[in-house]
Amino acid sequence: MEAIKVTRNLDGKGRLILPRDFREAAGFEPDQRVSVALADLEGEKVFIIAKRKEEPK
Repeated sequence: MEAIKVTRNLDGKGRLILPRDFREAAGFEPDQRVSVALADLEGEKVFIIAKRKEEPK
């Protein structure tokens, strides 16, 4: 698995702020709806952030 990593501190309220260039490299818009999952990867807890697919109305 290839990964690009950045190190960030939470903002004091438990929120994670991603740097713009990191977000843009992943193809996310600033107001993008996302799904967040928690997974175990080789014994380490990781978050997986994915673009949310638009549901048909």
